[in-house]
Amino acid sequence: MKKIILTYGTIAGLIAGTFLFVSVILFTNGTLDMKNGQWVGYGSMIVALAFVYVGIKIYRDVHSNGIITFKKAFIIGILISLVAAIIYAISWEIAHKTVATGFMDLMTQNYMDELRSSGATDEALQNAKIEMDGFVEMYKNPVVRFLLTVMEILPVGLVVTIGSAVMLMKKV
Repeated sequence: MKKIILTYGTIAGLIAGTFLFVSVILFTNGTLDMKNGQWVGYGSMIVALAFVYVGIKIYRDVHSNGIITFKKAFIIGILISLVAAIIYAISWEIAHKTVATGFMDLMTQNYMDELRSSGATDEALQNAKIEMDGFVEMYKNPVVRFLLTVMEILPVGLVVTIGSAVMLMKKV
């Protein structure tokens, strides 16, 4: 079971991390904007986390004689998702120090531009800027940044895990 979790979690994490790197580069050069970048980001997470399904299915079919409970499938799936999330967060830490050094400035500018274009008042803009400055300051802490990045992908992994466990569970 451990080998399946590590293998498929690593594959999923590397796929998600690679998409993350490419997306950040495309965002930074203007090819992606914040809206379509989110679709690409979450879409790539779903593609990567398809390996949750694969890992559970292989465990069931090869190591468990075609039988698996929801609980066992869920445990395998969530652990695959956790491995993937950790690799994804490590990928972001590397990207953050290399290809995404100005990402927080771009994100703040994008958010402020969106507010301006929606007709936000000067007071609302000022409050938003203070809020974003606080977030940027908090985001400088690598532990906080790592945990926030894990929490980007882990909920997607939870949904994929539940769906996969329901689809793949087979009792005697």
